Amino acid sequence: MKISPNGTKQWIPNANPEETPYTGQKFKTVDEGIEFYKAYAKAVGFDVRHGTMRRTEGVMWELSTWKLDNAHKTFLANCVKANIGPTKGFRLYKEMVGSFSAIGATCIDFCNFRRDMLAYIAGVDAQMVVEDLFKKKEMNPDFYFDFDLDDGGELCRLFWADGTSRKNFACFGDVMSFDATYRTNKYRLVFVPFTGVDHHKRCITFGAGLLAKEDTDSYEWLLTSFKNAMGATPRCAITNQDAALRVAVPNIMPTTRHRFCMWYIMTKVGDKAGSVLARDKEFRKALNSVVWDETLSVEEFENRWLKVMEDYDLVEDRWFAQLYEARASWIPAYFQDIFMGGLLKTTSRSEAENNYFGNFTNHHCSLVEFFMQYNSAIEEQRYKQTKLNAKCEGSFPETKTPLHMEQQAATLYTINMFYEFQTEIWEEKVNEMLTTLQQLKKEFHKSKHETHQSPSNESAIEAIVGSRTTGEIRIKPPKFANNKGSGKRLKSNKEKAIEKRKKKSRACATCGGRGHNSRTCIENKTDFSD
Repeated sequence: MKISPNGTKQWIPNANPEETPYTGQKFKTVDEGIEFYKAYAKAVGFDVRHGTMRRTEGVMWELSTWKLDNAHKTFLANCVKANIGPTKGFRLYKEMVGSFSAIGATCIDFCNFRRDMLAYIAGVDAQMVVEDLFKKKEMNPDFYFDFDLDDGGELCRLFWADGTSRKNFACFGDVMSFDATYRTNKYRLVFVPFTGVDHHKRCITFGAGLLAKEDTDSYEWLLTSFKNAMGATPRCAITNQDAALRVAVPNIMPTTRHRFCMWYIMTKVGDKAGSVLARDKEFRKALNSVVWDETLSVEEFENRWLKVMEDYDLVEDRWFAQLYEARASWIPAYFQDIFMGGLLKTTSRSEAENNYFGNFTNHHCSLVEFFMQYNSAIEEQRYKQTKLNAKCEGSFPETKTPLHMEQQAATLYTINMFYEFQTEIWEEKVNEMLTTLQQLKKEFHKSKHETHQSPSNESAIEAIVGSRTTGEIRIKPPKFANNKGSGKRLKSNKEKAIEKRKKKSRACATCGGRGHNSRTCIENKTDFSD
């Protein structure tokens, strides 16, 4: 066994120097070279496979092996960024060049390159990552990062956020969600991305961290780094009910409202309520109608919650009592004064973000590979946002109503946000029309009912005229006035003659002449003189 300077392990069999082949060895014929290599393989105990052979001068043949060139190595590095392994990368390279023979290397060569790369960065993985972050900081002063080492000098905490992420937080950082995810690297460090919602209602990343432990000290260090990077804290932060987070968030971000994920809480109801209530659909329906209703006020929620607890004998239940004590941290009625920005009541945005990053990473990655894959994921996320921005700038959404408010919103909102706004005003407009029609229907039925009860038409006429007749008439109607232009003007004989001349006489249906008709037409008269 031999270990190369880069850490690669090599096994060299024991054989006589005369029987051992070497690179550049020449043979007179191909068969002679093959037989020599077979004899060597038999002596040391392994099989033989053909490599590549190229002809040199005369009839001499030189034994050579395939080696990866720069194109292969660049391709494999790009495969790492896309979370593609060497075996799949080998198949993909074959499709690019057309055939396996045109690749210029074997699948084992691809796998060996990854092996050599991991051996090269072994032991200096964290050092390479931190040095790369220092270089980014030198190139861009807006780039922020911080790290911490344990007593053994090993990396245990890391936070980073570039200038674009910090700018995004300044624009969309009113509400934030973060949740730890696992299996993103071979060191089993916990990956914690900080997630928000942009103006397209898409997930956006404010920064990220890696932690070796999920304790209170680690989360306080991470939140402190986030606070120093952003220079501010969000109005509301949504997390799960982790015990460390329940302490760390209020300590580091005292002005931030800490909200628990409702989905995590409600998934525990079946286990905490008992087997009988867990199968009771009416209990589930009653509890959900209280917990998930966003229209309830604080007083209405408390009254309806106590009623459900009394109806199902849960007033003394310890777990439900704890939920009620912490109601200000997860019930919608207590967050009506905060704009939630689309994050709503759960950490679903963080779950989606974790799943997104999971498509780019795997649990076999080194830290160097992890950061390459993280940068690829962020690049794709920002590319999609830029694409949506261009779509909004280059198109104008279609309006449904003549309201000026809708036309103004079409120029201010992004397309996704405008269509949500349009749905709201359309529903409001339809509801307004329905209300008006119902009111007119009631008035019509009311007037119809009053008409049927009237013994004569006097009440209907009085309702139309707007007044009633009196017995004594003090004001009489005026007489017909005969003023200039008030009557029909008499025409002179000249005007009558001109109008008569303008009128065209009717044509005869028999001969087409004018001044007579078919009865008096000469052509219709029969001569009886003969």
